[in-house]
Amino acid sequence: MKVVYYFDHDLQYCPVKEYLSRYSLDCRIKSQIKNKNLNLLANIDAKINYVLANFGRPVAPISYSLDRNFNFLEIKQRKDKNILIRIFYCCYEDLLVLLACLEKPDNYDNRKTRQKIRRELELVQDFQDKFIANPKLYENYQ
Repeated sequence: MKVVYYFDHDLQYCPVKEYLSRYSLDCRIKSQIKNKNLNLLANIDAKINYVLANFGRPVAPISYSLDRNFNFLEIKQRKDKNILIRIFYCCYEDLLVLLACLEKPDNYDNRKTRQKIRRELELVQDFQDKFIANPKLYENYQ
């Protein structure tokens, strides 16, 4: 089994790869921020590799399945005390496919935020459906 990024033909990029690029280790970034970004990326990579070692199966507290309406799983990583990064993935044949990422507040209780999260999950489902229809839509994870 190997890890890959889903590549969206319409967007012309990999949603997870694009998201993670926000945390680049550019030399112009202050040292403190660079260290924080490095730790975040290292933690995410360790969790992805842990999921890979378990053949994509959800193992709490690293990864979880979502409700029955969705066929993909998620890896959670805390960004800061109020924000959680959710990385959605699925397993297809011998691939662990990183589909999309989103940031979510720890607690949200208003309808508008719940609807936004729901729309984003439906978009992830769309990415998974597109990948299954064309399993060559990926780039290797690095």
